[in-house]
Amino acid sequence: MKCHRLICRIEESQTTLKAWQKAEVEQSCSAVTTPSATPSATETLAKKRDRVPTPSKLRPQPPTPTAPPAPKVQRPSTGRARQSVTKVVVYYPSKPRGETTVCPDDTAGIIQAIAEKKWNWAAKQIIRHKDLFGPLTESIQQVIEDDCKKICNPFTGFMLSKTSAEDLKAFSFDKLQEDFQRVSPFLFSIFLTITKQSANAACAAASIAL
Repeated sequence: MKCHRLICRIEESQTTLKAWQKAEVEQSCSAVTTPSATPSATETLAKKRDRVPTPSKLRPQPPTPTAPPAPKVQRPSTGRARQSVTKVVVYYPSKPRGETTVCPDDTAGIIQAIAEKKWNWAAKQIIRHKDLFGPLTESIQQVIEDDCKKICNPFTGFMLSKTSAEDLKAFSFDKLQEDFQRVSPFLFSIFLTITKQSANAACAAASIAL
């Protein structure tokens, strides 16, 4: 009986020893393979510092192309198309039936305003017409030049042409304004517009300009 018990204990001891030896071997293997499988943070940073930088980091990259700006949309013209048709009929002795001319849209309104004697309306349309305003400006300049000649003419009795002591004593802006309105009302109206309807300032400015 004693021998049988001893043999059983020996077998149990061998089983425990083999299990302990197997556990030691597995633990030693895992300790050896773990450092090589997961490198430390220090090693990772060192490898990043030693790594050759890519070309994209050595030179500035061109800006990313963007989409072209949207084209500006032109606003539609607010002017309404002319619905009516304006015609001019000129009668000659040799042509009793007359000659009919259809006015183009850019001058039809002007012709109609003149025919109806709506002078303000006609004038506003003329100054907006690109081809008519140029000749109109030249005509206005000629009127101003003629007014200047009238003022400088000693026979008109204009106050600025009087230089005697008595004339200087009798000088007043009211009399000067009367002379401007008598000799050159159109020129004086221009100076009134420039000086915002100040009569004395208009008289002084016109006198200096002349």
